[in-house]
Amino acid sequence: AADALRENCRVAIPVLITALKDENSGVRSSAADALGKIGTDAKSAVLTLIVALKDEDSEVRSSAADALGEISSERAVDALINALNDENPSVRYFAINALRKIGMDAKSVIFELTKIFLNGNEKICIRYVAIKALEKIDNKEAVSF
Repeated sequence: AADALRENCRVAIPVLITALKDENSGVRSSAADALGKIGTDAKSAVLTLIVALKDEDSEVRSSAADALGEISSERAVDALINALNDENPSVRYFAINALRKIGMDAKSVIFELTKIFLNGNEKICIRYVAIKALEKIDNKEAVSF
């Protein structure tokens, strides 16, 4: 039964990738959410989700960042690093969380996460997830206190 369900999800991936380009932002956001729920089997959607990180709608950008974390592809690291500078705190939160999920593949982000954690003007929930991401990366150079 699990194999059949997995196969049905794979069949839906191309449709969801197309939906990421829909004119309705709710459809785009829902497509990104669904791809995230499919997880690592949705690696073929990574490039389209990276494009969605620049969507005009912040909910779509947040959903895309979250989905990239669930898919956990190191191809998304640079785009997620760029999303750390998004004007919307929700997008920044999900980008950091995605980098945390990618973990060891995200060592290039140590400086950016440390900068966010040390920024006293950043929301506490974002600073918290930044330190959790640094903890997951587990590099002695990450944070020196």
